[in-house]
Amino acid sequence: MNPFGDIPLLPHFLNTIIMYSEEEITQYRDKILQALLAERDDKPERVTEKEARKLLDELTDNELADGIAFNSPEEIADLLLEVR
Repeated sequence: MNPFGDIPLLPHFLNTIIMYSEEEITQYRDKILQALLAERDDKPERVTEKEARKLLDELTDNELADGIAFNSPEEIADLLLEVR
């Protein structure tokens, strides 16, 4: 039984806005920075902290908030390294 009557559940769920605090976005940004700077065997190209911060600064807080629920910090770091 649908508690919302005739309103379909899935579209209702998809339109739910998830809000993140400034602190959560800052923590997510910091984790992405750590992932950018981490030494990894599968990513021989290294970036300096200055380069990593510049790459990360290309993403707004709103863009990061949109990705928190769907992308790990490592995935975002990989994407930033690919497009640099």
